[in-house]
Amino acid sequence: QLKITLSSHPTLTLSKDSILCDGSTLNNTVQTNGTRFIWRRNNVNIPNATSNSYSVTLPGLYTLVSANEVDCRTEKDLNVILRPKPNIKLGSDTSLCPGQTLTLNAGIHSSYIWSNGTTNPTININAGNPSTNSITKYIVTVKNEFNCSSKDSVIVTVFAAVKASIFANVNSVCKGDSVVI
Repeated sequence: QLKITLSSHPTLTLSKDSILCDGSTLNNTVQTNGTRFIWRRNNVNIPNATSNSYSVTLPGLYTLVSANEVDCRTEKDLNVILRPKPNIKLGSDTSLCPGQTLTLNAGIHSSYIWSNGTTNPTININAGNPSTNSITKYIVTVKNEFNCSSKDSVIVTVFAAVKASIFANVNSVCKGDSVVI
């Protein structure tokens, strides 16, 4: 007597395309009821990639093979496209004297968030007339059209206003006289 058991293929959900930002890692955890897994990149098996989770650091066509206990298999592809991070350079750390102003410009990007919550490409710093020195680190995170992000920072030192009083040892001075101040 011959006994035949039918087994269904594992279910497997995997997005079609994903963006990998340069220098980043794309973590993939796949929903599947399979019990054994093989990951491939550009049709080559990836050594030791045998779980439903894989961290992608290179672009390419990834295939996940999900198998059940009787080796019924389901395969799905994931195309990983490499995109650049935005270039951002706020410049060198700097200092301001009382009354000076400085504009920090993050350049042209899709979005901005500064450490003070501002979402504009530029922020203006006005030193004012402070009574003490202050040091502030301004950080901006920018995103490009691929939703890749970069950040930069600059430290701005604001010097306090100098208050001075001058006194002389006499009330009046004639031409040619010496005065101790």
